[in-house]
Amino acid sequence: MALQEHDTTIDARAAADTLAVFGRLGLLGGDEIDEVLALFEPAFPLAEAIRAAESVHVHVKVADVAALPHDDIVARGVSPTSCTEGYVKPSRAAST
Repeated sequence: MALQEHDTTIDARAAADTLAVFGRLGLLGGDEIDEVLALFEPAFPLAEAIRAAESVHVHVKVADVAALPHDDIVARGVSPTSCTEGYVKPSRAAST
């Protein structure tokens, strides 16, 4: 099956909402959020591949993972799916 035969499995609106959570917390800037959201634009050079993707991962380097506002992040609907010392992988539950 060709990539163009797949509908996107990524909810661009949910991605924007999750990015906004991290923006409001000061962990992502507006330009960074715009760069990620550009992935979902039809003019993006790899738009066909993005439409076939099941997930997009955004990596953010912080000085101290333990100092992140974990309670604020969880309160906004984003939960850690993987945690080790010095690393946390937050994710928003998929919409049903």
